[in-house]
Amino acid sequence: MIKQRLSALLHYYIDENIDTRMNGENLSNIAACSKYHFHRLFSATYGIGVAAYIRQIRLKKAIYDLAYDDNSVMNIALECGYESSEDFSRAFKSSVGQSPIEFRKKPDWFVWHSHYQIINDIRTDVMNERLPSVAVKIVNFPETFVAVMEHRGSPSNIGNTIREFKE
Repeated sequence: MIKQRLSALLHYYIDENIDTRMNGENLSNIAACSKYHFHRLFSATYGIGVAAYIRQIRLKKAIYDLAYDDNSVMNIALECGYESSEDFSRAFKSSVGQSPIEFRKKPDWFVWHSHYQIINDIRTDVMNERLPSVAVKIVNFPETFVAVMEHRGSPSNIGNTIREFKE
């Protein structure tokens, strides 16, 4: 039961509201348990603390912004909840092994991919949970032409293929 609540919290609240300020009390109220119990359950269930999970999700968003958008490092830092680009750069380098500017110029997707494997594992676990059913609506669109590019090789290098595709 508690794992379903945590899964729903991850899926429906944290991931959908990653750009807003979140704190342990707010999240524990949503999970319907005490702050202490919530943090303990989250860590025991997913192998990572809730603050570390949120930080990793925000940095993952920053990575995509750096790789694929022209947004300034300062704006990306602010969007990720950092108060200065210096704090953001320190956290980014500690997490990814490259500064934001270095990553933007030549991303090391392999290091990034291996570092964020725990987040992917958590999301896979959450997606495999039986969450409450959601109403499905089928929408038909007019014919649309799409561009396709095949990626061959390690999944950790898909970022380079996406970058090539966008150029």
